[in-house]
Amino acid sequence: MTPARLPGYARGLARREESAEEASEVYREAARRAVGAFTVPTAEVVASADGGELGELLRGAYSGIVVSRGRGDIADRVSFLND
Repeated sequence: MTPARLPGYARGLARREESAEEASEVYREAARRAVGAFTVPTAEVVASADGGELGELLRGAYSGIVVSRGRGDIADRVSFLND
């Protein structure tokens, strides 16, 4: 008899499959709850952020940031993308 045909193997496999399905359902539920969940930083946090922290805040808030080439005020050349 091969190990896959032994009764103990089949029972163990069934338990592992059931456990994997339960874990998958827990994950799916957590993913459903997390969709759209986010934290908005306070104005004080944004104002006190250094360059690296501000970059991280912006990367978390927007899908992209486009800075057009040119001279002049940077505020006129920056676009924030939000998908």
